[in-house]
Amino acid sequence: MPRTTRGARSRWLAPCVLALVLLASAALSAGAWGAGNKAPKVTAQPSSQTVEEGQSVSFWAAASGLPTPTVQWELSSNGGSTWTPIEGATTGQITIAHASTSESGSEYRAVFKNSLGEATSKVATLTVRVIPLVTEQPINATVEEGQSAVFEAAASGFPAPTVQWQLSTNGGSTWAKVAEGSSDVLTIANSKTSSSGNEYRAVFTNAAGTATSQAAALTVQRAPSVIKQPVSEKVETGQSVTFEAAASGFPAPTVQWQLSTNGGGTWSPIEGASSDQLTIASAEDSQDGYEYRAVFKNAAGVATSQVATLSVGSSPAVTLQPRAAVVEAGEAAVFEAAASGFPAPTVQWQLSTNGGGTWSALAGATSDLLTLTQLQVAQSGYEYRAVFTNAAGTATSAAARLTVATTRFGAVAWGDDAFGQLGNGSASLSDVPVSVVGPSFVTAVSAGGRHSLALLAGETVMAWGGNGSGQLGDASTATAYVPIEVEGLSNVTAVAAGGAHSLALLANGTVMAWGNNESGQLGIGSGSEGSEVPAAVAGLTGVKAISAGSEHSLALLANGTVMAWGDNEHGQLGTGNTNSSNVPVAVKHLSGVVAISAGGEFSLALLANGTVEAWGEDEQGQLGNSAVEEGLSDVPVPVATLTGVKAIAAGEKHALALLGGGTVMAWGEDSFGELGNGTLQAREETPVAVSGLSGATAVSAGGQDSVALLGSGTVMSWGANKKGTLGDGAMGNPSDVPVPVSGLGEVAGVSVGRTHMLAYGEPMPTVTGLSPQSGSTAGGATVTITGSGFTGASAVRFGASQATGFTVVSASSITATAPAGTGTADVTVTTPSGTSAIVAGDRYTYQAPPTVTKLSTKTGSAAGGTSVTITGSGFTGATGVSFGEVSAAHFTVNSSTSITAVAPRAATAGSVDVVVTSVGGPSHPTSKDQFKYTPSVEAVTPNSGAALGGVSVTVTGAGFALGSTATTFKFGRAKAGSVDCTSATSCTMLAPAQGAGTVDVTAQVGKLKSPINPPGDDFTYG
Repeated sequence: MPRTTRGARSRWLAPCVLALVLLASAALSAGAWGAGNKAPKVTAQPSSQTVEEGQSVSFWAAASGLPTPTVQWELSSNGGSTWTPIEGATTGQITIAHASTSESGSEYRAVFKNSLGEATSKVATLTVRVIPLVTEQPINATVEEGQSAVFEAAASGFPAPTVQWQLSTNGGSTWAKVAEGSSDVLTIANSKTSSSGNEYRAVFTNAAGTATSQAAALTVQRAPSVIKQPVSEKVETGQSVTFEAAASGFPAPTVQWQLSTNGGGTWSPIEGASSDQLTIASAEDSQDGYEYRAVFKNAAGVATSQVATLSVGSSPAVTLQPRAAVVEAGEAAVFEAAASGFPAPTVQWQLSTNGGGTWSALAGATSDLLTLTQLQVAQSGYEYRAVFTNAAGTATSAAARLTVATTRFGAVAWGDDAFGQLGNGSASLSDVPVSVVGPSFVTAVSAGGRHSLALLAGETVMAWGGNGSGQLGDASTATAYVPIEVEGLSNVTAVAAGGAHSLALLANGTVMAWGNNESGQLGIGSGSEGSEVPAAVAGLTGVKAISAGSEHSLALLANGTVMAWGDNEHGQLGTGNTNSSNVPVAVKHLSGVVAISAGGEFSLALLANGTVEAWGEDEQGQLGNSAVEEGLSDVPVPVATLTGVKAIAAGEKHALALLGGGTVMAWGEDSFGELGNGTLQAREETPVAVSGLSGATAVSAGGQDSVALLGSGTVMSWGANKKGTLGDGAMGNPSDVPVPVSGLGEVAGVSVGRTHMLAYGEPMPTVTGLSPQSGSTAGGATVTITGSGFTGASAVRFGASQATGFTVVSASSITATAPAGTGTADVTVTTPSGTSAIVAGDRYTYQAPPTVTKLSTKTGSAAGGTSVTITGSGFTGATGVSFGEVSAAHFTVNSSTSITAVAPRAATAGSVDVVVTSVGGPSHPTSKDQFKYTPSVEAVTPNSGAALGGVSVTVTGAGFALGSTATTFKFGRAKAGSVDCTSATSCTMLAPAQGAGTVDVTAQVGKLKSPINPPGDDFTYG
């Protein structure tokens, strides 16, 4: 039956009733009238209806007929096969209030009836439909490339809607149909990354309408895959290094570099390292062995690169070059080299015995230090170098030359020291020889105007003294009071010091020069004022000897000719003119020369035939040729009367010639006795014999002084002696005959400068320190003397007194027993090479024993602790204070006349001498130093007893005399009985009878009584 509602029925019931009334009335009328009745005839057919589910729908039909027909609506739900009346549906209109899809297709008709017949309307069909409604939205799909992606959607609707999937490749701006996309499930087979981001939606359609699903995105991913692996890198320390890795994947993977510092045990991300390249700007040694890897990630997965290892290394670089070593035969030499580098380089020392031509490895020489022992002269000239190697490369040190010498010559100097030209660290002149500090293995010396040079056995040069023109060659103009090494010089065979410039002859026959160049005396082809480091003399080769004058220089060539350069104002270059030259020029008319010497403003040459040629200034007759006119000669002239000459020396204005027999001839200026012939006169144009001189082996001439070395190794000097240049201890007193230089022996060579002299040979002893530096006037102290050159010492003196005894411990140490003496004495050591010079460090002070004249406190407890002020003399440096045989508990030296001391605990009461001890010895006991110890009562046990006495009591304290009678005790005024002192600190006794109360217990030894000491000495009677 069709569904109706009460409301709907009421809406059409009233007109129906009215119609029925009218029809009945008509029927009655017809019946009444009997004519006009008609059978029913449908006049209004019902129409088929289509509605949405839930809507109301009405069918309407009408019929004519008389009497008025009744109506009955019928329903067929099977396509008209059967019809069923609809209950209550008996009016012209039937309404279905809420159509349902279950009613869709139902057919309706109206059947009209009256007494004359019936009529049935046409069939009207009800179609009920539902607009599609999406009931299942497609969801985003994420798949791996190559996989299938599935989207699914569903919709309700009636009739059942069809579906059509659509695709948008532009973010939903436009949509296109998906071929074969007509089912609820859309499958995208073999997804491609190119499809990633496509959007899909389903469109549902039926007769009622259309519904479109939400869009679902397709994401196609590809897991990361490393396509470029990082590779291990090796770099130098401080260099940058880059690791690179790459990976494919979709979406493009991110990257994070990781670091492991423990061989891959753990990994940690590197902050900020999120690109394909990882750059380490400056690799450090500490990063060697670090491992790096790149981790790539995207939504599809993770891929980790291989591990790349960083090797940080720095090629070895030599940081410490081995230095040439000079040792005496039989000694050891140590070469040291060092190199930086990472990993730490290994080292292998190599040896060359042919001047660097070939090198061979030294077995076992693989540490930075190379020690060679028991060296022999045959090994002199060997060269050593260190080869450092690590994974990053190799570095080879410079070669260091070994010189094995037969002597260890030192240098001494005397005379003017205003510019440190004595080289002993001071600026105080000395009229006796003093040791030059530092150089050993000296093979030659040369004294200049205000500076000095020494050539060492290792063919290097040391310089000291004035340096205002750079003549020390250390790249500065600072004065040096001790020797310093000339920069950049090696393989030197001779040196020469001029007025303010220096020369060095190299083994290859070339010459280096440095210092003042105002007159071109450096010969470097430049008009510069000078050079503070050695520079090559221009164009010189084949040189065998050199000499430097005040402002000019000479070089003797191997072919026996002479070259000269520098100042030529007085013709001292011998070129036939007076034109100065800053490059070497040939001295005219000279050949067969075997020795040369440049003086103040003149020059000398010794010929192979034993004669001498001279040129330059002649104002003082220094050319030794009376035929020279106008005070100079600009070409060599013969020195008159000289034959058999073995050596020559040109000074400032005088000259010397050593003859074959060991005698010496001199000529030129003689105003200060520099010719040594026993007279003083302005000049000598003809050579004269130096008085009383024989056995000479070498000579040297300076400003106004001369010197000769004798075959015995001693030195004789003569001349002005203005600055102590004669070295005889008598400064300022000229000598026109030779005098011995003080304290020199075993000298090998000498040189005279403007106002100072140098010598070298077996080292003179040098005293640098004493320990102790003072002692008793009675002597007997053992003194350790430190210094150098003590080997073979034959005497040790304290002032003028010989040491009581001495022992040479080593070349640098002697122990000697001081003799008795007073005041301050210089301690000197004498060896075959001479006697040590007087220096500040050799002073030994004799001290008398101290004296005690007064004690501020003369009495104190035997328990000690009494502060006593001791007055007397000689207390400075006091080493001890004693009370009797016991040292003071503490003492303070307040001054040379006052000491505060704390008395120690005494064994027994009585008087003792207070003795002060210093390096001068102990003070002598007198009545003024007496200190009296009194006994002391510190405790009484028990400390109470009956008034009747008789209690056994033990008294402890200090200073008690042993036995039963030597110490007496009183309890108040009553004497104790049965005393027995078993030690100086404890006695037992019987307490005497006493009235009630507390008394002090006192002890007495002889006349010394203990002080009252409550409560320790209290005893109470009850």
